[in-house]
Amino acid sequence: MKVESRILILASTIFVGVCGSDNASSDEFSDDSYWTKVCEKAHRHHMGITIIADKAFRNAQDQTGYDLRLYLETFVETVNLYFAELRCSNVKLFLIAVVNSTVEEESIFEIFKNTRRSSGDSLDPHLTLGMFREWANNQSFFNNSDVAYLLTGHQVFDFLLAYRLEMKAASYAFGVCSRRRVALGSDDGKTFSGVPAAVQQIANLLGIKWDDQTNRPGCTTKDG
Repeated sequence: MKVESRILILASTIFVGVCGSDNASSDEFSDDSYWTKVCEKAHRHHMGITIIADKAFRNAQDQTGYDLRLYLETFVETVNLYFAELRCSNVKLFLIAVVNSTVEEESIFEIFKNTRRSSGDSLDPHLTLGMFREWANNQSFFNNSDVAYLLTGHQVFDFLLAYRLEMKAASYAFGVCSRRRVALGSDDGKTFSGVPAAVQQIANLLGIKWDDQTNRPGCTTKDG
């Protein structure tokens, strides 16, 4: 119970940050009959996500004393909070499986680089994403998953500068309805630090326009 309480406190803190923003935007369309009708007709889509937790993430998470499954369930529910305020938000993620990858498996899909722009060996998100997709496509869990998400404890460095050095993660745009329904991101295993990145990658998989150039306060790439 002590461990669960600590996780719930962390999740509550994130919830306040997500939902404590100005409510004007959500109230703006409260009396809009058109959108009321649209939202009434919208169907809820449940998306099953399988999280592949690599050894680096598990090692970091083990040091906290948190239960791994509970931590990841809270991680996914916190991602859902970001979508809750969207108009007609009818997509909800459910954690359907946790896969603990082995060192041998990770040697297949985790690609590292070391340049003067990165501090030590860093995971290359673009090369890793491609190799992870090839690996995941051949795993038994893939056909039962709407999203396969690699959660790593390694530092991730965007060598291509595609995400302006802010979002250390990667995914395929519009990938959710194809064999490219994979994504990756890093997390410290204790503070849900990877939630904003996960939000952006899920949105990218669904085809939501990339926001790496958005600089509006409260809506930066770092905020998810």
